[in-house]
Amino acid sequence: MTSSTIMPTALKRITDTFKRRGLDWITANVPYNLHRFAPVGLENVCRGNMNGADCLEYPGPRGETAVTIPHDLYTSTADFMRTDAFDTDTGTVRVHGEAHAWKIRRGRIYTNATHQYFAISQANRIVAGASYNHDIALAGKSGNELTLSARFFPEPVHFSGTVASLVLGGGPATNIFHWMMDALPRLHLIEQIMPLDDIDHFVVQGADNGFRLRSLEMLGIPASKVHFFTDQLIHIQADELLLGSHPRGWLSNISPDWSNTFHRNRYLSNMRPVQRIWPKKIYISRRDSSLRGVANEEALFDQLKAHGYQEILLSEYNYDEKIALFHHAREVISMSGAGLGFLVYCQPGTRVLELFPAGFVHYANAALAAQADLDYHYLVFGDPAAGINSRDAQRQPLQVDHRQIQAVLDNWSAMSQTDLAKPAVSDTRKSL
Repeated sequence: MTSSTIMPTALKRITDTFKRRGLDWITANVPYNLHRFAPVGLENVCRGNMNGADCLEYPGPRGETAVTIPHDLYTSTADFMRTDAFDTDTGTVRVHGEAHAWKIRRGRIYTNATHQYFAISQANRIVAGASYNHDIALAGKSGNELTLSARFFPEPVHFSGTVASLVLGGGPATNIFHWMMDALPRLHLIEQIMPLDDIDHFVVQGADNGFRLRSLEMLGIPASKVHFFTDQLIHIQADELLLGSHPRGWLSNISPDWSNTFHRNRYLSNMRPVQRIWPKKIYISRRDSSLRGVANEEALFDQLKAHGYQEILLSEYNYDEKIALFHHAREVISMSGAGLGFLVYCQPGTRVLELFPAGFVHYANAALAAQADLDYHYLVFGDPAAGINSRDAQRQPLQVDHRQIQAVLDNWSAMSQTDLAKPAVSDTRKSL
């Protein structure tokens, strides 16, 4: 692998400064290698034959995913998170999806902002289905309207052999939920092209952060094949570039059924044995995060502790342990957060209470819970006007109402007593 970035020292100093500040201005305004690497068009269809085609598209899972979610949760969802249509007659969100994988000879992957990434063919055209721009999707436009306005194209880092791309555009690359739901399932799509064992390199945006390497290792991918790129601006070229489409589609909060099945089938069976007694009731604390903390958390946990809950900081657990923690839990209470992606590993019937600040309500975790047949509940606290956009809403602290929490706990306790009174049945579900 070589990277030749021929750049005057003064220009490099300027670009480094803008890298630290976000890149948007410089990538749109400072021409660099524009004549060599800027895409000149859009490739809506990428199909060919196996006799040397530069770009081949492979069909993946397709069909409808229908998820039942509470209607009042959907109507309470923040405008910038309500991206799916709700069927009031059935109480469901229905997502029709077609997943694909691509193999692009001498293909490139490029990103310069948190909301987008682009696959570029050898013919210097954007491959629409393999690329993504969240702003265009939010505006109601299709992939056929993708554009890349950047003018700053450093020499691409070249990889020999086959490269599977897990580049997500920046922001999502640092988030474990997006890694789980938007990155890892792409490997299932790429397996339609070739076994993961046969792929030479895997490129990942962001640092390991304690979970990426292990989650790839559990799929049989050794660390020696994984290459991390921590800058926002990424430009990569491979002899053969392998990509999968966005698992949740162009603009959806719903993880497709095939993706959740992939997680349960591949990860529950590939965990390291962990010898410990796992708590049945867990409270996921976010005091190790700067986003969406609980202002009166000490009093909240005193309340929960009296009901047998154990406080959990997910940052203290490795990837295998996180899976096991959720798999063994029977009651989960948590502020809404990325760690609830691990609900996908819970056993059916597990009770879940998700706490929301009023400005950041969404149904992504409710959908996961419904798909896993969990007993999902939620509570919303605070003023919706406090979070008028995604950035502000994610920084809202939460002041919980202990009376509402207690009502849920009393209800669950009564349900548990009813369950104990029922005749015992054999539980054949897998135990880790």
